[in-house]
Amino acid sequence: MSENAYAERLLHLKDERVQFLGLVKRRLLADVYAHCAVFVNCSLHEGQSNAVLEAVSHGCPLVVSDIAANAEMRFDPASYFTAGAACALRERLEAALAEPAKFIPRASEFLEWSDVATRTAAVYQRVLPGLGEKTPQQDAAGERIGRFGPDAIHRPVAFGRPHAPSTTPKHAQKST
Repeated sequence: MSENAYAERLLHLKDERVQFLGLVKRRLLADVYAHCAVFVNCSLHEGQSNAVLEAVSHGCPLVVSDIAANAEMRFDPASYFTAGAACALRERLEAALAEPAKFIPRASEFLEWSDVATRTAAVYQRVLPGLGEKTPQQDAAGERIGRFGPDAIHRPVAFGRPHAPSTTPKHAQKST
């Protein structure tokens, strides 16, 4: 079934208690999270969901499928239901609506983004010893020249920020 057909099927099942918001602008998300009775993630296949983490940061009661990525977050067992099991989802939703406080994870149990960046940098340091160390060779702009030859300029690792095409080292660019 296509994504559009699936969405149409869901829209026909909705009632006054369920809202399909579609795309929500980032500046409006805090208000949406503040007014949700229960945040639900029914994924069957997904990596760690930023939406789930945002719901945690806003103090929302959670009901999530028991896929590996959600299970790794170690919420209270009451927050999980068997992925794909509609009856289990219904039971968890009813419980969360009856006692929402039992379904709110403590945000303090999660890492801050600065801790995530520090831990990620530590992994890079273990995998690529010498990353970030100064080398005696530098180009005219003061950029370090590393072990891949004089045309390879190594820039500091920037987490969560895609590199613009103009910053791609010459050795990584495809010849036309």
